[in-house]
Amino acid sequence: MIDTASTRAPRKFALLAIGLVLPALALAGVAAWALRLDRAATVTEANQRAREIAQAVAVTLTNFLETATPDMIGPIETGAVPSSEGGPDLMVLDDENRLLWPTPGSWPPIPAGSVGASAARSALDQALALRQTANPAEATSALHQVFLQSSPDDLTETGLSVREVAAHAILEIAGDHPERLPQAWRSGDAVTYRALAQLRSTPIAEAAIARVQAWIPALRKGGFLTLSPGAAEAHFRRRDLIQRAYAALLGRHSSTQQEEGSIASAPGTWGSIMTFDLDRQVWLAIQRPGTLGSEVGLETGTGRRRVFFLVRWADVFEMARESFHQRDTHGHFGVSVQWSAPGLSLRQEEPAGVDTRAAARWTVMLPYGLTIGVAVSLERPDLYYESQRHRERWLGGVVTAATGLSVFAAGVTWQMLVRQHRLGVQKSNFVASVSHELRAPLASVRLLADNLEQDRVPDPDRRRQTLRLMGRECRRLGALVDNVLDLSRIERGKRSIRPEPTDVATLIQETVRVTATAGDEREVVMRVDVENSSDGWVATVDGPMLQQILVNLLDNALKHAPPRSTVDVRLKRDEDPAWFRLEVVDAGPGIPEEERERVFEPFHRLGHELRREHAGVGIGLAIVKHGVEAHGGQVWVGSATPTGARFVVRLPVGPRAGTVESAGGRTIV
Repeated sequence: MIDTASTRAPRKFALLAIGLVLPALALAGVAAWALRLDRAATVTEANQRAREIAQAVAVTLTNFLETATPDMIGPIETGAVPSSEGGPDLMVLDDENRLLWPTPGSWPPIPAGSVGASAARSALDQALALRQTANPAEATSALHQVFLQSSPDDLTETGLSVREVAAHAILEIAGDHPERLPQAWRSGDAVTYRALAQLRSTPIAEAAIARVQAWIPALRKGGFLTLSPGAAEAHFRRRDLIQRAYAALLGRHSSTQQEEGSIASAPGTWGSIMTFDLDRQVWLAIQRPGTLGSEVGLETGTGRRRVFFLVRWADVFEMARESFHQRDTHGHFGVSVQWSAPGLSLRQEEPAGVDTRAAARWTVMLPYGLTIGVAVSLERPDLYYESQRHRERWLGGVVTAATGLSVFAAGVTWQMLVRQHRLGVQKSNFVASVSHELRAPLASVRLLADNLEQDRVPDPDRRRQTLRLMGRECRRLGALVDNVLDLSRIERGKRSIRPEPTDVATLIQETVRVTATAGDEREVVMRVDVENSSDGWVATVDGPMLQQILVNLLDNALKHAPPRSTVDVRLKRDEDPAWFRLEVVDAGPGIPEEERERVFEPFHRLGHELRREHAGVGIGLAIVKHGVEAHGGQVWVGSATPTGARFVVRLPVGPRAGTVESAGGRTIV
């Protein structure tokens, strides 16, 4: 590669080009100033609009957190039941972060021993006795009354609660017939289902709830249950949600609490805002101030209670999205919502990348450590700026037409001056490279000749080796002179080819055999791979020129191939049977993609000219390209696997249409 400092255009060229376009640029500058003012006003308007939208969305989310009750969130069903029926979705913990509702029950149950008589237990015994003497309807009715009138703390002697036993007995009487259930159970009575949901969490209670849930579709289908879909199941799903949420949060904290011997931990280790995953969705548990045990029918007793309400992150973003679209009716903007707190960072965007392109941001910091960030970006500037761009096109077209001609003239002048300058630098470097390439072999030949002349090599074997070295250097000089002469003929347009039927396979094998000596000196193995062809490998080409093409490609491969590597020469048919391909593949460092077109330019070399990593003057590949194009073919370079360069020559089997043969059989290019 020619040194970029030497090929850089002189400063006077730049001054000349600037002088040519300066008047036109002055006119364009005035017009650009006017258009800039117009665009700045439009951009300011867009940013102000984005700021208003971001503020409105942030206020919506803030109001939601400050005023919304959990039953308004509806995380279980999109059509959540009113709070008067279902109650809020709360997770209540005690001062040691243990779940209070659903209340965990002991299992196996701990017998209560001798306990005093209670009205609830006496009523349960009487109702259970009816199973033997009365009909099933009277027994289930009596058990239902016991179920409703007893409290969660009424226990039997076995340690089970009265409610658990009553519910289990009702379901046992019903068997596989849900129509035998009490009327309140069949109709989805809110008080009854609420009492079921408040059972202590034991295997008996969970089995009873699961059985009732499984019967709800059949009850609805049979006409017994007339509540809207989701209303009857709301209590049970809320219970299930809180149990799974608590389990997920325990799993999140368990790894950090194992050393302390328990999963539950001090309140300080559970943040005011926490995230957990349920059903591949992100949920949040947000602590509410105060004690809200009464909202779920709990007796909180003494001690500190932590009350969290649960919300799905997708519902939060959907709320923000609805507020956003109410204010962006034309779809010009995008929105990003982020919630941040200690140990928490959630973000969702529509579309992706809004936060990085934000035109306006609005941040709200809430007292309990939550920061709400809303970013709004202009996603459809083409629509928003349509009128302003219409004005730009009219004025810009006039200015562009006025300055186009002067800029074009300056560009052409610049290119001509730079090309001439670079050509001069390249030719100067070429002369220096040729001088260097000639000096080295001439010095070697002179030294070897002096040794022979002065009889410094008495050993016959060493004399023969010296003569071989002299022959090699002479051949190197001859190849260099031939390449220089060929390049000179090419530049004068006097290079000619003599196409004739040639056995391409034999020619390639012989050329590789002759060149293999140079490969042995570099410890590089040269291999030939000729594809089998039923038609043979006779093609109408200029044999000496094709041999020169291959020699130059092999010389280039040997220069860059590392020791103990392989250079592969492949001859194969093209996809078009009228063409064939010749490939030379080495295992060198390869050629950067941006240099693959320039390597065929005369005098162009990879690397810094002063460092001279490889010998050569940069004309071998230029001669290759000329010789291939003289036959009507193509040549290109690609990457080899895993490393190296792959030069591909594509040539026609027969003479190409349009060539003119002289009387002497020579085709002038």
